[in-house]
Amino acid sequence: MTWDLYEPVIQALSEKDEFNRITYVRTLMLQLPPTNRYVLQHLFKFLRKVAAKSSVNKMASKNLSIVFGPN
Repeated sequence: MTWDLYEPVIQALSEKDEFNRITYVRTLMLQLPPTNRYVLQHLFKFLRKVAAKSSVNKMASKNLSIVFGPN
Protein backbone atom coordinates (compact mmCIF):
# COMPACT_ATOMS: atom_id res chain seq x y z
CA MET A 1 0.00 0.00 0.00
CA THR A 2 1.21 3.50 -0.66
CA TRP A 3 1.15 6.17 2.03
CA ASP A 4 -1.31 8.24 -0.01
CA LEU A 5 -3.85 5.42 0.11
CA TYR A 6 -3.45 4.54 3.81
CA GLU A 7 -6.17 6.84 5.19
CA PRO A 8 -8.68 6.10 2.39
CA VAL A 9 -8.20 2.35 2.93
CA ILE A 10 -8.73 2.72 6.69
CA GLN A 11 -11.90 4.72 5.99
CA ALA A 12 -13.08 2.15 3.46
CA LEU A 13 -12.58 -0.70 5.92
CA SER A 14 -14.72 1.08 8.50
CA GLU A 15 -17.67 1.27 6.08
CA LYS A 16 -20.63 -0.55 7.65
CA ASP A 17 -22.29 -1.69 4.44
CA GLU A 18 -20.42 -4.72 3.07
CA PHE A 19 -21.17 -3.99 -0.60
CA ASN A 20 -19.98 -0.37 -0.28
CA ARG A 21 -16.90 -1.47 1.68
CA ILE A 22 -15.88 -4.01 -0.96
CA THR A 23 -16.54 -1.58 -3.81
CA TYR A 24 -14.53 1.17 -2.13
CA VAL A 25 -11.57 -1.11 -1.33
CA ARG A 26 -11.50 -2.49 -4.89
CA THR A 27 -11.50 1.02 -6.30
CA LEU A 28 -8.60 1.96 -4.04
CA MET A 29 -6.63 -1.17 -4.94
CA LEU A 30 -6.89 -0.24 -8.61
CA GLN A 31 -5.12 3.02 -7.75
CA LEU A 32 -2.03 1.14 -6.57
CA PRO A 33 1.03 1.12 -8.81
CA PRO A 34 1.13 -2.13 -10.82
CA THR A 35 4.04 -3.60 -8.85
CA ASN A 36 2.34 -2.93 -5.51
CA ARG A 37 -0.91 -4.44 -6.79
CA TYR A 38 0.95 -7.55 -8.00
CA VAL A 39 2.64 -8.05 -4.62
CA LEU A 40 -0.66 -7.51 -2.78
CA GLN A 41 -2.44 -10.08 -4.97
CA HIS A 42 0.22 -12.68 -4.24
CA LEU A 43 0.19 -11.87 -0.53
CA PHE A 44 -3.59 -12.38 -0.44
CA LYS A 45 -3.28 -15.70 -2.29
CA PHE A 46 -0.66 -16.84 0.23
CA LEU A 47 -2.77 -15.74 3.21
CA ARG A 48 -5.77 -17.58 1.77
CA LYS A 49 -3.66 -20.78 1.70
CA VAL A 50 -2.51 -20.21 5.28
CA ALA A 51 -6.10 -19.65 6.47
CA ALA A 52 -7.26 -22.78 4.64
CA LYS A 53 -4.98 -24.82 6.90
CA SER A 54 -6.02 -23.07 10.12
CA SER A 55 -6.97 -26.36 11.77
CA VAL A 56 -3.26 -27.22 11.72
CA ASN A 57 -1.52 -23.84 12.03
CA LYS A 58 -4.13 -21.98 14.18
CA MET A 59 -3.97 -19.01 11.81
CA ALA A 60 -7.60 -18.39 10.93
CA SER A 61 -8.64 -15.14 9.26
CA LYS A 62 -9.02 -13.38 12.62
CA ASN A 63 -5.45 -14.19 13.67
CA LEU A 64 -4.07 -13.24 10.27
CA SER A 65 -5.85 -9.90 10.44
CA ILE A 66 -4.20 -9.19 13.80
CA VAL A 67 -0.76 -9.95 12.38
CA PHE A 68 -1.12 -8.27 8.97
CA GLY A 69 -3.73 -5.58 9.61
CA PRO A 70 -3.00 -1.88 10.08
CA ASN A 71 -2.16 -0.77 13.60
